[in-house]
Amino acid sequence: PPFLFKLFKKIIEIIFPNSCISCNEIISSDGLLCAKCFAKVKFICDPKCQICSYPFEVEIKHLPPFCGKCISKKPHYDKALAIYQYNEIIAKAVAALKYSDQTFLTKKFAQILFKNFKDEINNCDIICAVPLHKKRLRQRKFNQAALIAKFLARQKFNPDFLWRLVNT
Repeated sequence: PPFLFKLFKKIIEIIFPNSCISCNEIISSDGLLCAKCFAKVKFICDPKCQICSYPFEVEIKHLPPFCGKCISKKPHYDKALAIYQYNEIIAKAVAALKYSDQTFLTKKFAQILFKNFKDEINNCDIICAVPLHKKRLRQRKFNQAALIAKFLARQKFNPDFLWRLVNT
């Protein structure tokens, strides 16, 4: 019955409370970061490079919306989307998923991505993840990017779209 399930879930939350993935402070059950750590997260918003999402300090109207790196050597992709600037808080969140077997984070990361990039996800043809080399996959036991991609849009996810040939 639903009542017993809710009761069991509350008991589990009391015994094993959710904690901030950066500082381990106890937080609400659906959060990832405490308020103090979340305040240190820097969001990427316009103006930014329209290819790699590198944030600009100021927008210069008469220049193309691309960073110097993307102008001098165009990447092999059309567009990369990013929500946050990489810092110690984001590094800890990624490390918790990649190296501490906290795979429950994949669903939360996918929800954040979907919330911020819903239109792009709905309008794309395929979602894939860069595969891990067999050796790395054996070490880690899962590909975190593939798990996130699967949560993003199961019907668009293609796990066999890319191959990893070299262990880099």
